Amino acid sequence: MTKKASGNVGLVARLSASVGFVAALLVGGAIATANPAVAQTICGERDDFLSQLHKRHGETPSSIGLSSSGQVLEVLTSKDGTWTILMTSPQGRTCLVAAGEAWENLPQIAMGPAA
Repeated sequence: MTKKASGNVGLVARLSASVGFVAALLVGGAIATANPAVAQTICGERDDFLSQLHKRHGETPSSIGLSSSGQVLEVLTSKDGTWTILMTSPQGRTCLVAAGEAWENLPQIAMGPAA
């Protein structure tokens, strides 16, 4: 199996596990959706996302930021390279923004004139 094919198998497995997580949220009633004509957004309780992503993928928060609209953006990563981006509104609603594989941390490089 080629490296690309092997990576695709891993992505399919991760997506399948994520579908199971989404199904669990649906059964638990913790799901909210956007306009289905545009796209579906997976939302729920932040603690539920953190618990399930850690349990299923070993992901933990690795970066956090605040948007100009007051939303908190979090990147969760695992030692295996899986990653998830969550966005939490000021009202406390957390939504899945994106997820994937092959996350790599880059070294911080100072930019601009030396201090």
